[in-house]
Order: sequence, then structure tokens, then C-alpha cells
Amino acid sequence: MGTMKRRLLTIIAAVLFSNLASAQSIASAGACDVQSVAVDDAGRIWMAGGLYSPRQQSGVGTVAPGTECTTVTISVSSTMGQTWTEVWQSAQYRRATLWNISGKGMCAILSGEEGINIALWNDGWQIFSNVGKGVCSNPPVACGDDLYMPVSLDKSISGVYKSSDGGLTWTLMPGTFMTPEKVASDNQPSAVVGPDGKITLYTRSNGTSWSYMTSSSDYGQTWGKPSRFLPNPDREFAITRLYDGRLLLLRNGRLDQCLYILPEGLFAYLSDDEGKTWYGGLRLDNRSFSERPHVAAYPNGRMAIFFSHNFKGKNQICMAVTSVSEIDNASGSFKTTPRIAVPVMAAGLGEKTYADAVGLMNAPKSSWADKPLRVATYNIQYPADKAPAWKELRVPALKAVFDEYGFDVIGSQEPWKDQMEDLMTILGDDYAFVGANRNNDHSHPKSPYNPIFYRKSRVEMLEWGTFWFSDVPMTAGYGASSARFCTWAKFLDKATGKKFCHFNSHFDHLGQETRVYSVYILTDSIVKIAGGLPVFCTGDFNSNEKSRCYKEMLASGYLTDPLDGAEQVSGKEINSLHDYKDIAKNRKDGLHIDHVFYTPANSRAVSAKVVLDNNTKIGSDHLPIYMDWLIAD
Repeated sequence: MGTMKRRLLTIIAAVLFSNLASAQSIASAGACDVQSVAVDDAGRIWMAGGLYSPRQQSGVGTVAPGTECTTVTISVSSTMGQTWTEVWQSAQYRRATLWNISGKGMCAILSGEEGINIALWNDGWQIFSNVGKGVCSNPPVACGDDLYMPVSLDKSISGVYKSSDGGLTWTLMPGTFMTPEKVASDNQPSAVVGPDGKITLYTRSNGTSWSYMTSSSDYGQTWGKPSRFLPNPDREFAITRLYDGRLLLLRNGRLDQCLYILPEGLFAYLSDDEGKTWYGGLRLDNRSFSERPHVAAYPNGRMAIFFSHNFKGKNQICMAVTSVSEIDNASGSFKTTPRIAVPVMAAGLGEKTYADAVGLMNAPKSSWADKPLRVATYNIQYPADKAPAWKELRVPALKAVFDEYGFDVIGSQEPWKDQMEDLMTILGDDYAFVGANRNNDHSHPKSPYNPIFYRKSRVEMLEWGTFWFSDVPMTAGYGASSARFCTWAKFLDKATGKKFCHFNSHFDHLGQETRVYSVYILTDSIVKIAGGLPVFCTGDFNSNEKSRCYKEMLASGYLTDPLDGAEQVSGKEINSLHDYKDIAKNRKDGLHIDHVFYTPANSRAVSAKVVLDNNTKIGSDHLPIYMDWLIAD
């Protein structure tokens, strides 16, 4: 990863540093998160922090999820962050963005219910400009003789204010930029000016699957079509131009592994081609919920990076002291090769790196086990009003399906608690299951499961687990309508002595972007968990073969669809979702949203079938799809 010669100072509750001998409290009540930092002409660091309510009055503060900032504090340090003096505190505002005007002094852009005000420090903040509506999260940038302030105007709309008199007065430019995803809220735009004079806005919003960028060639009069910048914007990132002209990116999670279950800490990257590629990858902190980064940069390349860790939990504010050269020398891939340029989303979807994992899977294809496993995906709908009666009609139909086709392993989606009990009854004593439900509470009567059923006489379950398509378990992530998750299990095939892994998922039904992001988490998790073992995936992906979700599943070459790759295929023309209607054998009827995938490098599909008969049309609103699967010796 490169040597990290940096000092990590942790500020807890009242912002107390780890070198306690010289530490001071910034705020008597304690700051929960860092909102902004800036360096003044004298080289002092100024920090704006937020207080949240409710919180404890002593010890480590706690904050209830969803609470709002109630007080803004501002402190200053002349010792590179080792000691601090609080200079101001106010409950009138909700956010303060610090900004140094050379020759004039430190300014604070104060955002509250009344809009935006700008104040200059002179033994206290003196308001000298009432800007107007909006919220400013990042400081203005200079373009020629003018200044441009990025602001959020609504939950999904951003724009810029312009000042031609050094920040004394401001005018809202007519152009606005709307985050494409409808679930966007709490926009936090930042601005960068390019060598060509273009202003680029990078906008991060709560609840979306992506952060976005757009550029203006006419100084905010109009904005171009937005494009994706980075995934996982549930964690705030920072992008700014350094004194040497390069861009600095601070984000939670690595760029060369943009696919993950949880991010692996806070990282710093550099770009010398205006953000097309990034290199470096210096890890500043190794915890998943290190976020809200802000940088105090100096002309000599030194910098102090401030960030919050789990700011609504243990209320830690941290500082890492580093330099441009240290980031430059770090390895973005955690390998020995320094300065690896990594394409980011603005330049097209980053390459997914499965080379190492696929390298583990060079199994010989000349020798195969002689007894295939029959594995299936089968969405078994909850007891919906429109469905046939569960006990009277669906249960007998499902029993007939199970008896006829004799699945060895089944990945199912949606069944509720009582249905699970009935399914185990009709499957019989030779079957068991693993899997949690959406609430991770087996007593919940209406919480859908993603169970994996398996025949005990054929396979032995070695271990299993659950991961969620979100940063926080049991919560909706990346714009999803509800919490979504994957059940995985590692098995031993008793007939062949071979081990394999099964991953069973149910993707969100509303947002395409959240489904695509779920693919990233799923495929990355497969590589991490399977460790080179043969794999098959089952699921209701709520996506057909023409969707980005489906195409991303196949993009790496790591997985393939047996309906395309099996030696014998039946029912490929039939859609898996029939909704209890008498569908014809035509892809225009219904939707084909259920899929099975497998790893062709070390396994093969002998046959695959979409099962349409009288029983499958009654048992659920989805049809089962099965594959007869062989593992390489």
C-alpha cells in the first residue's frame, strides 16, 4: 500500500486529541462532525463543526439516526491541529463553510433556515453579505476575476452564485443541475475550475446509487448533461484543486475495488488529467464509516485531512497529516507497483478486477464429475391476495414440482415464515435450509426470506452467511425501496467430494441504478467468499437480459447464464414471471427476470430449463429455472 508516514489524531466528543498531554477541548459541549476546514494567511487551521441533538452531556456523545445539526461551532489552531481554541458557537445556523480571502481574512459561509449569509472574522463574525436561498457545503472557486459558490437549491437541484467584487455581493446564475435519480436528497455540490475555464460541479446526494458531475462553459448560465462520477455516495467525498494544479480526491473506499460489501477506510487519490484517471490510494483510516473529509492544504504540499467517523454514533473527528508526495507514492492497488492510474466512473464504468480470482480457477476441463447437481432458482411468492389460495392450491402444486424435478439445491425468494414451514414439510426430512429474512428475525411473520434449501443426502452444508446490498444491514441502500440481501452457503458435494458455493439474491424491483450497484456488491462478494471455488448464483434479479444489471453480471467473464451456455437448453423462449396468467411461449409476454449464473472456468452446465407446466403456473407467479451442473475434477 505504500508507507503511510502520517499521524492519526482522534478527537472524541469534545474533540480531544490522542496526544492528551497537549490537547485542548475545542467546544465545551463537543462537536459531532466536521463541516469545513480552511487555512488562513498566517497558516492557522480553522475548523467548523456541528452539534447534533439528542446527545449526552458527558462522555462520548450519542446521536439518534436522522437528527439534525442544532449548533455550529468554529475553532482555530495555530499548532497544526494539536491544540484548539473555540472562537464561536451559534444555534442560528445549520452549516458553516470556511473560506479564506487572501488579504481580507477568514470568512464563514453560514447556511440556515433564512438562507445563506457570509461573515468575516474580526474578533467575531460580522455579516457583510446576505447571499440568498440555498445551502453551501463547499467553498467558492475562482474563475478569472470572478468567484463561484456551489449551492444546493433543493433536495436534488444544484447551482452556483457568482460574485464579481471579491465576495461582497452575489448573484444566482440561471443554470441549474438536477441529480438524475428521483430519490436524491440533501445535495452537496462542490466545484472545480478547469484549465479551459469550465466549471465542473460534483454532486453527492443521500439515497442515490451514484454521485454525478456536470460542466458549464458559460459560467453557470447552463449545465451539460450529468454523468456518473463515483458509486456509493452514501458516504461523502471531497474533491479539490491543490496548489500544484493536481486534483485531490478523498473518499471512503478504494477506487481499484469499487465493488465491496463495506468500504475499507478513507483513501486519498491524485489526478493530473482533470479527473479522468486517479492514482495514489493512500489509506488515511481503515474503518468503514470514516467520512465527511475536508482538507487544509499548504503551498509546500503538506496537508491536514479532517474527517468524521460514525458521526451519529461515537462522534469521532479525526485528523491525518500527510503530503502530496506521500499520496503520490502510495499504491492504489495495494500491490508493489506505484502510481497506478484508475479510471473512474466519469470516464466510463471502471474495469472490475477479477484477474486474481479467475487465476485461481484454472481447473482442468478434461475431467468432470460424473454426477451433476440439479440446482434451481424459484421465487415463491408470499400469500398475495391475487394469488391462488396458498394451502389449498399452491402447496400441492409446489409439492408436485419438487417431487417431479428433484432439485438438489434451491435458491428461493420471498416466502414468509408460515410458508417456510409448509415448504419444509412438502420437501421432506431429507431437506434443510439456511437463510435469514429481511428483518433478521425468525419470529417475524411477514418478513421475506432468501432461503437456500438443500438435499442433505447429496450435499453437506459447511458454512453460510448473509450480506446486504447497503452499507448498513437491514436497511435500504443506494436508492432501493426496501432492504435487500443475499444468502450464501458453502457446500461439499458428497457424491464427488467437491466443494462449491451458492449465492441467492433478490434485487430491488424499482430502481435500475440500485440493481446495478447490487451487482457490484454481489460479484465482489463472490470473489471474496468463494476464493476460487466453483460458484452458481440464483435469484430474482428484477432485470431482463437487455438490462444493465444482467449485462454487468456477465461483463467480467467470471459468470455465465446456462440458458446460453448449457449443452441442452429447454424453455429459453419462456419468461420466468407469468403473474398467474396463461402466458405464451414468447418473450413479449411477461418478464424474464429470474436467472441462474455459474462460473464456466471450473464448472459446466449440462442442461438448463425454464419449467412451464400446470403446477408451476399455480405454485407461484414465477417459474422455476434449473440447471444440471458439473464441477471439474
